Amino acid sequence: MSLKGHLILNDISWTLGRGELWHVSGSNGAGKSTFLRLLKGDLWPDPQRGGRRRYNFDGNPTEILADLKARIAWVSPEQQERYWRQEWEVSCRAVIESGFSQTDYPGQTTTPGQSKIVSRISNLLGVAHLWPRNAQTLSQGELRRILIARALVSKPLLLLLDEATHGLDTDSRKRLFKALEDVSRDGTTVVFASHRPEEWISCGGRLLRIENGRILPINSRAVARFAATRAAAIQASAKKVGIPFPNQAPPKKARVSDLPALPEPINTSRNQSRAEGRTPNVIQPEALVALEGVTVYLHRKPIIRNLDWTIYRGEHWAVVGANGSGKSTLIKTLVGDLHPAWGGRASRFEAEKLSTLWEVRARIGYVAADFQSAYEGELTAREVVASGISGTIGVIEKLAPAQWTLVQQALEEFHLRSIAKNPFNRLSYGQRRQVLLARAAVHGPHLVVLDEPFDGLDAPSRQSWLLALGRLARRGASIVLVTHHEDDVPVWFTHALRLRDGTVVFRGPLSKPSENSSESR
Repeated sequence: MSLKGHLILNDISWTLGRGELWHVSGSNGAGKSTFLRLLKGDLWPDPQRGGRRRYNFDGNPTEILADLKARIAWVSPEQQERYWRQEWEVSCRAVIESGFSQTDYPGQTTTPGQSKIVSRISNLLGVAHLWPRNAQTLSQGELRRILIARALVSKPLLLLLDEATHGLDTDSRKRLFKALEDVSRDGTTVVFASHRPEEWISCGGRLLRIENGRILPINSRAVARFAATRAAAIQASAKKVGIPFPNQAPPKKARVSDLPALPEPINTSRNQSRAEGRTPNVIQPEALVALEGVTVYLHRKPIIRNLDWTIYRGEHWAVVGANGSGKSTLIKTLVGDLHPAWGGRASRFEAEKLSTLWEVRARIGYVAADFQSAYEGELTAREVVASGISGTIGVIEKLAPAQWTLVQQALEEFHLRSIAKNPFNRLSYGQRRQVLLARAAVHGPHLVVLDEPFDGLDAPSRQSWLLALGRLARRGASIVLVTHHEDDVPVWFTHALRLRDGTVVFRGPLSKPSENSSESR
């Protein structure tokens, strides 16, 4: 299988049986998404290499999909990005019902039988309460669950899921894995691509590994042992750090973590006093962002309610909460994309007396899922990274040689030099996420805000970026990380904020890791 002259899949031989559940793993750019598109029928085998693809849905083998394509359902990050880009208003129930006709809108009025199916699948995935909502107002996890429900209502013979757990909280992931087990028992064949091995042990099934466009042999027992060990390590790590995830109680005695490998918080008041030869009476930490009495409305509905939160220089925050709790809205308010309702106040970098939003954004690095979908042109990966200098979508003004040097350094640091000249929108989802992470760091920000940044990244890329976050912190940047995965939070994070229905239910310092833990050695 070749795309634009580049060999993506090479010598693939594989048979998929009815009712089977397969977990497809592989690193970023290995060919997983191309493999799923080949199964879906969007791509054809390379005729010059003599490969064949054959379907046998009804006992009549054929190489032509024709009407069979309606019996294949598909969910991917790119599909979700398309919904975010559309300028329409469609209810979540309508999106789910459109799965019967596989159109953007329902093709016709649903029958009583179809309505029962919509109710059953919605209850199975826990999305019935979202029916009246406009799909474009949903969080990443909420919209992903709606699209999965849309895929399931037609009872497809083949269900293809590309990184379907992006943005899903713990409970939603459990619901999804249960649903996959149920539909596979009912005869639906499921192919589930994911970068997280612990998800395979949660949903079961068989394993397929793709690397460099080839199917590699794997030892299922070894992977099972690895996944089980990794899941146990994740739980142990979360308890040691004291992060109050939605399925955990907040720590009883939270205290500030020691950061032996990180710098002391920079204190403007203390430094100024010393420069003037005075002994400071009161040391005031420098606030990077302060939200006071903030309420945020979207479509006349309060998403954040009366929230107070201050981030001081040298602090590193994990923001957690279930799907729809308001995390992404909070983050967009933090960086200035959304504004508080009357009576609330958001101040940023007041010690520097910045006067414009552009000056503020020049000090913030930002990554979010819907932000990734905003890049629609033919920019290269290098140009996308360069756009972080000005904090814009695309490079608007000419950069100085010194700024291009910063871009080159970011490409080197995040191991992106090999794809620097490739069109951004032709990269894999994980590769694009890596480019945006480099974009967030290119200009030496004071504050780095990351909304589920590790979705779509393989294990080596996640580990590389966790190390990169440490380097950013050592340079003086404060980090704010929104995540549903405990193992994505560095052990040196100092604070956590947990939301429930737009209200803070925990905000404070984290417990210090055990001195004899593996993380502290």
